[in-house]
Amino acid sequence: MKNFLLKLVAILGLSLFLFFIFVGVKKLQTSPTPTPQLENPKNTEIPHMTQMQKSIETKTVDIVFKMEKGELKFPAQPIVKVEKMGEQVVDYTLDKQFSSNLVKQIPVPQVSITDKQLEPFKSKNPSFKFIQRPFQEMAVDQDATIKALELAIKQNPSQTTQIISPVLVSSNPEKGFDSERIRNGFQTELSSFSTVHIDHSKDEGRNVNLAVAAGKIDGLILQPGEEFDFDKIVGPRTRKNGFQMAGVISGGKVIPGMGGGVCQVSTTIYRTALLANLKIIERHNHSIYEGIPYADRGLDSAISWGSKNLKFKNSLDTPILISCLPGEGQVFTVFYGLHKPFDKVEVRTKNEVPHPFSVVKTRNPREVRPGVTGYTVESYRVVIKNGQQFEEFLGKDNYQMFPQVTTASN
Repeated sequence: MKNFLLKLVAILGLSLFLFFIFVGVKKLQTSPTPTPQLENPKNTEIPHMTQMQKSIETKTVDIVFKMEKGELKFPAQPIVKVEKMGEQVVDYTLDKQFSSNLVKQIPVPQVSITDKQLEPFKSKNPSFKFIQRPFQEMAVDQDATIKALELAIKQNPSQTTQIISPVLVSSNPEKGFDSERIRNGFQTELSSFSTVHIDHSKDEGRNVNLAVAAGKIDGLILQPGEEFDFDKIVGPRTRKNGFQMAGVISGGKVIPGMGGGVCQVSTTIYRTALLANLKIIERHNHSIYEGIPYADRGLDSAISWGSKNLKFKNSLDTPILISCLPGEGQVFTVFYGLHKPFDKVEVRTKNEVPHPFSVVKTRNPREVRPGVTGYTVESYRVVIKNGQQFEEFLGKDNYQMFPQVTTASN
């Protein structure tokens, strides 16, 4: 009996002990725990949060608009917005306003007066066959071009140069120039070239001259063996024929003259003919290089009625269609054929030698003039056909030097 009571007391004591332990644990579980405070006495940012901050940086890119008539380049444009989360790039977007202003600068083949006003002066030489181009056929779709540019940047964000073709829309696609040339079989581009005279892009008289001369050439079809004669196709540069006064080179200076700027058309045509591997019959360089920044030395083509002409022969086994479009200070030319009878053509200049101008004194203030540096340079054409390369010497040009004339001191 005594042993039984001792065991009972021991069991009750153990039970009470376990009960108090259980109650103590429950209190600890249910009592509120103070939230630890991060010490930041100087109210500085937390390093992890700083790394994850959103930021936008501007990236400059060279933009090149590639058109049928050539390339228009805009170097180092701050057009790309780079969105980052910390150091990680999240997205690339365009600066909409900047890109819109950029696209608006893409030239449209037109001058300051309407095509209808110029049309009477664009009559074609009946001795040749032409494809007629409708009025105001193409225009740049600005919204679609901006989207194309943004897509190009998103697809190749690491590229420092983005090259795209502007999106063009036609006012009358069923009767457009391209539709007509394709119907006539001219689906192969043989060569293309473009020139720009930025300093005279807003010269209305000069732009009219570009438009009249280009309009008389545009759409010309040259059959194999036929000869291109600039004077015969364009005609005399007179006011009666639609030409106006603009800068011409005479006596080592640029002075006002009838039909100024037409040499830019002949130069563009000449470069395109070279690249199409056509036989050059007659071509002349300018007397000085001053005033023709649109041309490379040794590869220009001066025109002067009755003394300097541009002639070449269609020496290929395919007819040629010439597309010649004017812009503001610009000319865009493409030669098309039924097929391409060569692989590649390049033009090069070699052995260029500058001839610095001398300085002479005069007591007559009317004789004062700036000096003009002269040059001699050789030009060559390289033709690659059936894997073989042929080099042709085109000629050696001499651009005159004119001395600087200053007043003599007493």
